[in-house]
Amino acid sequence: MHRLTLNVGDELRRIAEYFEGLAEDAGVALAVRGDAQISAERDLFRRAVSNLLANALRYTAQGGVIELTVGDSGAGTTVTVRNPGPQISPADLPRVFDRFYRGDPARSGAGASSGLGASNGLGLAIVKTIMDLHGGAACATSGAGQTEFQLTFPKRDAGDE
Repeated sequence: MHRLTLNVGDELRRIAEYFEGLAEDAGVALAVRGDAQISAERDLFRRAVSNLLANALRYTAQGGVIELTVGDSGAGTTVTVRNPGPQISPADLPRVFDRFYRGDPARSGAGASSGLGASNGLGLAIVKTIMDLHGGAACATSGAGQTEFQLTFPKRDAGDE
């Protein structure tokens, strides 16, 4: 795996720009905030965030705002994709990164209006695999009409590049 030092804010803006047309069609706004650097394989990073953003678009109602943020945390650098929408059941949260797992059937049909279609249950499993390859972690929280996915990349080593 060929890791580079990535400016995460720039990468998030590029990804948001790529999804801008789909977001506009769905009547959803994208907001990007923060800046940090990580050591990561660029294409894998983009795939992980794109998978999360595609899911967020699938479940965000017209007029909603999806937030993509980055910041440093004690464990490393955390990228967050947060969207308003139906809650993921607490019973489903521990399994959302499992291959082919699809939670509440009420959430599964929500994608028709976004133009993204139904999920095949692989996107979040791919995200977890990408984070494992980077020595990082992926987690999800959901409640009060909001879902948040966090990708935590380990602190950069001086020898990374």
